[in-house]
Amino acid sequence: MHCKYDGRVLLYLLPSLVGLDQLSLARSITAKTLLVYDREDIEPIEQAHLLHAIIEESKILMIDECAQLPWIDQPEIFGTALQYFLCP
Repeated sequence: MHCKYDGRVLLYLLPSLVGLDQLSLARSITAKTLLVYDREDIEPIEQAHLLHAIIEESKILMIDECAQLPWIDQPEIFGTALQYFLCP
């Protein structure tokens, strides 16, 4: 199966996610979800594990040196992981 991924979708959605209560929102997510974090992110790593515990069909991807824009800072790692996640 071939899966096309267009990173512009993330850039379009990102502004709408700023300021949301992630934990309240996470409780309503039923879709397969990939949580992407930088190992040195400003958000505590515990947040990733908490979201992972709340969202049933979720996986965590830890990327080094990607700050808040993994698709820009580490495009090969992010793109490959996303493709395998969406098109296993």
